[in-house]
Amino acid sequence: MSSEPCARRPSFRVGRRFGLLLAALALAGGVSGALFVALSGDERPAATDPPAEPPAATAGPPLAFVGRLPGVVEPVPPEPVPVPVVVTNPTDAEVLFGPPTCSCACTTPERPADRLAAGESMMVQLGVRLAGRRGPVTVECRWADQHGRPWVARGAVTVYPRAAFDRPVVRPGGAAEFDQHWAAGAAAPAPPAFSAAGLGVTVESADETPAEPAVARRRTRVRLAAGDPTAADPVLREAGSGVAVLLARTPPAGVAIPNRVDFVFAAGDDAEQVRRVMVRDGRGLPLAVTHAVSDVPGVAVEPGDVLTVRAKPGPAAAGRVRVEAGPAVVWVTVTVGRSL
Repeated sequence: MSSEPCARRPSFRVGRRFGLLLAALALAGGVSGALFVALSGDERPAATDPPAEPPAATAGPPLAFVGRLPGVVEPVPPEPVPVPVVVTNPTDAEVLFGPPTCSCACTTPERPADRLAAGESMMVQLGVRLAGRRGPVTVECRWADQHGRPWVARGAVTVYPRAAFDRPVVRPGGAAEFDQHWAAGAAAPAPPAFSAAGLGVTVESADETPAEPAVARRRTRVRLAAGDPTAADPVLREAGSGVAVLLARTPPAGVAIPNRVDFVFAAGDDAEQVRRVMVRDGRGLPLAVTHAVSDVPGVAVEPGDVLTVRAKPGPAAAGRVRVEAGPAVVWVTVTVGRSL
């Protein structure tokens, strides 16, 4: 080795193959063993890739939880009714919750925390506005955890009418059922009393059976006498509640039933033709027409208890008449043509 001073000691990094080469040269050229050790002993293992992180959990099927509220009898309160839903974490790790979204603007969720430990539970309150709702009401709010897995909280409650018929229309000679509901344990309402314009009414049965544990119900079955009700007040009415159901009326002579009118003029016929149509809605209920507009050339319409349609002879035409009957809107098809 040289005895000259050295300001800095060199560092050597040599691969395995190069080290073997130096060993061969040392044996052949008489290089000292000390130099060989210095060159080959500083070898370091090749760098390896860091271990891969475990894969994140993938989203699975929704975890759904349901809360049911005892039935509510009208009138319902104007403020939201809280429906409690117990949400439990069935996994073996803590979950972090994202923001919730609900199926209806009538629902406001209240979640006590945005995380839930493994095996723990929390009470989620779904505030549901029931105004204007009747019958079974189901709402749900959803959110996702940090793995994208969906969580669902559903709330269910049934809104019962204080008094209601089971159908929108009843025919003379037919039967209908009238339900009265009240909170279980409260005083029962008076038995119903019925009347119909120009027709007799017979009570066939009256049974009190719970609608559900929290709601009592009386169901009264009534039958109308056969005949034609008067046009002045064509309803079956219950006196105590003021609830009424429309009676099906026999159309007067010369009045068509379908929501369609076809005018056919013979050759040389120049006289105006008139049709009267009893307009019905999608449930088959007769409607008194308050306003009507025709888009068919040569066809005029007049509102009333029945729709009057007037057509003058002219070129073949077809279109619809827009009929307003209170809040309902009905379309009547009208065609005009000549016979061959």
